[in-house]
Amino acid sequence: MTENQNINQTLLCNYIYRDMSFACVNTKVSPRIVTYRKNQTINFMTYKSLGKILGILALIAAMTGCKYPEGPVLSISSATNRISQNWEVISATDSAGNDISDNYDEAVFDFEDDKDAEATLEILGIPVDFIGTWDLDNDQTIFELDLQQTNTTIPFKREYEILRLSNSEFWLKEIGDEDILKLETD
Repeated sequence: MTENQNINQTLLCNYIYRDMSFACVNTKVSPRIVTYRKNQTINFMTYKSLGKILGILALIAAMTGCKYPEGPVLSISSATNRISQNWEVISATDSAGNDISDNYDEAVFDFEDDKDAEATLEILGIPVDFIGTWDLDNDQTIFELDLQQTNTTIPFKREYEILRLSNSEFWLKEIGDEDILKLETD
């Protein structure tokens, strides 16, 4: 492509005269950024392709965007995959903001991807084992925990609003009591 052809196609060009290289933006035919170097053309990216990529990223962000008040904004892993781990309570507060972490000393939860659950909670200083299931509502913003003490029929049913769910942090606000539990992977 010669220099005259570039002018005829109304290309906007910046010339570097030393090595006869120049970069152009073709505004007439199909808008794209091209570089001509010693009569060779290299297409970096068309504006249309860039628009498609940005559109896809915006769609992904909108679909998997921040469901939870404390984040994360975007996660590649599904909520089920992030929950399916071993967790321990690192802090707990009641609705008034008082620290009630002592009520959850030695509390450990094991959530499986098949939605089975096991937990060990300390009750009156004695570790008590629970088994049961966990689930998410359709919006994946409510975590439902349905446990029963092993060898008894004592239930432990709770529903929590998920405040934060990452691969290493799981923050829950109990519906009703408003206690906030912050769990981390162990």
